Order: sequence, then structure tokens, then C-alpha cells
Amino acid sequence: MTEQELPPAAELPEGVQADAAALVIARELGIVEQTFGNWVRSEWIDRGFAKR
Repeated sequence: MTEQELPPAAELPEGVQADAAALVIARELGIVEQTFGNWVRSEWIDRGFAKR
């Protein structure tokens, strides 16, 4: 699977809903998209869905 080919929602690992909620909270706290994007990318790498 390449970085551009994300799995369907039904195949995503547990915790994805929590990640989505974290995105909403981050926006409400004023965390800029680039910072949050870096965190998300790091998580995707850690979970094996993207490469460094």
C-alpha cells in the first residue's frame, strides 16, 4: 500500500475515530494544520501506513 492508497474506513485500525476527534480538538485549540499534519504523518508511519 502506498502513502496515497489509504485503506477503506472499515479496514482502519482501532482508534481512528479518536484520532478524528483529536483533529477537531486541535483545531479548536488553535493548533496549526502543519503541526497537526506532522503528528498525523508520524502516527501513520508508526502504524505502517506510510513511509518516512
